[in-house]
Amino acid sequence: MKRSRTINVHIRPYSSGDLASITELFRKTVHAVGIGHYTQRELDAWAPVDLPVEAWEKRMAENTSLVAEKDGMIAGFAELSPNGVVDMMYVHKDHLRRGVASALLAELELSADGRGIERLTTNASRAAKQFFLDRAFTVLARQTVTRGSVLIENFQMAKKLPQVSSPAILCP
Repeated sequence: MKRSRTINVHIRPYSSGDLASITELFRKTVHAVGIGHYTQRELDAWAPVDLPVEAWEKRMAENTSLVAEKDGMIAGFAELSPNGVVDMMYVHKDHLRRGVASALLAELELSADGRGIERLTTNASRAAKQFFLDRAFTVLARQTVTRGSVLIENFQMAKKLPQVSSPAILCP
């Protein structure tokens, strides 16, 4: 697969002022990127018009939530829970395959390492599965989640983070 030109992005912590932009990015991304992987009914259940904005605000505040910006616009976002779950990784359709998700994941991995998290997990969509496989995640299970009355397939995946060893102290 040919990779598009990599872009430079600025990764920063999420702030509550980002909520409207990221929920819009989420809806548009799910519907644009997911169309080849899921039915319209599944996409509508996954990213409905009436997102629970208050719940989003709460979860983004409780987790390590990052935003990728390009030229002052939000190009993507992702979050890491205290127990090592990578979630809510979405990239604007115009910035796919340009390094945005990779930059977000790298920052989340640094954050996890700094907190002593040894293993990351995620529930990857069909569209995101290859991205995570390419970054040393393995599929643990195919699973089905329910959104409303609609069943949606995804993949439970995990990655063991490299152990950062302390430098050896040499004694003469």
